[in-house]
Amino acid sequence: MRIVGTRFVRFLFVILIIAADPAIADDGAASLAAGGIVFTNRIAVRMGNEDLYISPELVRVRFEFANDTPNDIETIVAFPLPDIDLADEYASMVGPNLPQNGPVNFMNFRATVDGRPIVFRTERRALIAERDVTSLVAPNGSQADVLTVGLGVLSNTLPPGELARLNHAGLLVGNTGNFGPKWHVRTRFFWSQRFPAHQRVVIEHSYKPVTGTWNSADAVVADSKLDARFCIGSGVKALVFKDSDALETDYILKTAKTWNGPIGHFHLTLDKLKALNSLSLCWDGELHRTSLTTFEFTQDNFVPTRDIQMLVLQ
Repeated sequence: MRIVGTRFVRFLFVILIIAADPAIADDGAASLAAGGIVFTNRIAVRMGNEDLYISPELVRVRFEFANDTPNDIETIVAFPLPDIDLADEYASMVGPNLPQNGPVNFMNFRATVDGRPIVFRTERRALIAERDVTSLVAPNGSQADVLTVGLGVLSNTLPPGELARLNHAGLLVGNTGNFGPKWHVRTRFFWSQRFPAHQRVVIEHSYKPVTGTWNSADAVVADSKLDARFCIGSGVKALVFKDSDALETDYILKTAKTWNGPIGHFHLTLDKLKALNSLSLCWDGELHRTSLTTFEFTQDNFVPTRDIQMLVLQ
């Protein structure tokens, strides 16, 4: 364990999950993990630099891609949003701030290429397990129906005939007067991107993460599974205030390998937002405290091998 200022951060190797993990404590809401942009096929473009900032309120990333080949390269660039399980949403709160910016762009995703805003397209699918039921949920092709109707009680938003059709198709849970959806919604934003020969392209994007919360931080640090997940350690436990909250922010890092080679220069900033907050996560690199609230990590030729699960106690 290493002491960083007045707060402790412990570095251990642990196995981190890619998908959002439901909250273990009973009095909280789960975090939903997202990550950065991905190419839909592997291409001969390398990542020259990545500057990643994560806090419970904001994720901001700056990518600098280089095309060292003699030919222009064009591909589809996508940002996958975390799946929204509407059956779970029907029964409980998935996250404390969902939706953020309407039912489609609920993470307020924004992106630019070389400083110019991107006009991206949207694809949304309704699935039960991995079975695509979009055409059954929205037979008229209106993808707005896929998510919007699921965020409320269906019985109050759809006519009886439509409810009967969905129920007959096996897409609903509950009973008459209190129906909810079985499906989960998978959303991605995407656009076509050209990488000119022997040039660099800067893509920046930001979004508000779906941060999970627990109303009892002392219960979180007492949970052995959460202790292992965040490498909390005795130093952080000693700093937990009575009746304080715990925030979990997850970021998918290790699946971002759709470019050529390692990340030339990787810079990570973690922000706990307030000086008196405590920050804990499992990380096997060296984090340097750079302000009252931020910790940073830098490495050249970086290959992501794990995801980020950050716990902030406040």
